[in-house]
Amino acid sequence: MADGEALAITALVAVFGLAIAIVKLYFDLKLERRRSAVDSERLGLDAKQVSEIQRIARSHDKEAEQIKKLVESLAKVVASY
Repeated sequence: MADGEALAITALVAVFGLAIAIVKLYFDLKLERRRSAVDSERLGLDAKQVSEIQRIARSHDKEAEQIKKLVESLAKVVASY
């Protein structure tokens, strides 16, 4: 009988160990999902920031071209005097 009881206790401990491992895995997975969501949100913000920076850069390029044309025009006016 002692062997049967020892086997039953060992099996019970193993089942509890598995239950604890499953609960730990569940919480780890839940935490990782939260991290992934936060990282995805940050990446989304970074993408928005990059597109905004690109828009500003294009605007600055246009302004630089206009200034270049103005300078060329002024140089022509000065050269004509």
